[in-house]
Amino acid sequence: MPAALREKYGSFAAYLPYASLAPALAALGYTTHIDLEDTHTGLRVLQVGHTGTEIIVVTDRAAERTENRPGCGDVWSISLSRQSR
Repeated sequence: MPAALREKYGSFAAYLPYASLAPALAALGYTTHIDLEDTHTGLRVLQVGHTGTEIIVVTDRAAERTENRPGCGDVWSISLSRQSR
């Protein structure tokens, strides 16, 4: 994590279940839709409506969370955009 983010917001958890993120997005008025479901890689790409933000979630049911790897249902990455709502 970049030092500037850590200084501004504090430490982030190593992994985040999408099931925890989805209600927080909805409470802020955002919606998500599936942009791509890739069964070969076990990943789902979600777009956050009207933001350009992309969330990639692990969907491989065999993926178990470890110290170094997210498990099924965890957010793999979030790509932010500067597009307005």
